[in-house]
Amino acid sequence: MEAGTVPREVRPVIRALNSLFGRVAEARDRERSFTAYAAHELKTPLAGLKTQAQIALRTDDPSVQRDALSRISASVDRTSRMVRQLIDLAAVDASQDIARDEDVDLAVLLSEIASELETQLAANDVHVAMELADQAQSPTVIRGDRILVRLAIRNLLENAIQHSPNGGEVRCRVLARNDEVCVDILDQGPGIPQEDEKRATERFFRGSKAHGHGSGLGLSIVQMALDRLGGSLTFERGGRWFVARASFPV
Repeated sequence: MEAGTVPREVRPVIRALNSLFGRVAEARDRERSFTAYAAHELKTPLAGLKTQAQIALRTDDPSVQRDALSRISASVDRTSRMVRQLIDLAAVDASQDIARDEDVDLAVLLSEIASELETQLAANDVHVAMELADQAQSPTVIRGDRILVRLAIRNLLENAIQHSPNGGEVRCRVLARNDEVCVDILDQGPGIPQEDEKRATERFFRGSKAHGHGSGLGLSIVQMALDRLGGSLTFERGGRWFVARASFPV
């Protein structure tokens, strides 16, 4: 309803209602699009699982069976990660109403996350090197929602592991700069082409030169979490290293 067609006294109410209905419509459109994308992305690995299971059942060749089972295992891992990321997205969406404010030591949290990902590191033959500054001179504690901080850092680190070459190294460092604390994740992968950087945090966007088996959700989770925390996500290139930097306000 146009606010100008009603009495002056009622116009603020009409404007507020129009704004509310607009936000509801936008949320509905986002959820509809998200559900369609998620259904499409999940359908592909499930079809692959069925194909490999049929191959394993129809052959008596042990080597063919082992290969099929190995592919099934890899597909289950990819699908499990995607489902977890979908749950992460829901958690970030819900955090707007239940955000917590607590002390979070980024250096300690980063070390914990790296330990949790040891299985993934071994599977990808990737080594993680931690570069943590002296906390007495460079404090690494921020105030924020620990769940959101964890989601941002974990997805950045997982992305780096996924895109690192076999036998590669991922470097993690935490440093305080001005009025923020930064978590840098450096990998030896191809990085994000500059022409794709503006779209890199869109849901399900994988880029023009994407490789591997990612779903295109990791960076969108990072960006959403940092937006809630008042932080930022930037990318840099230095020699053979690609750097993803999450900055958190102190």
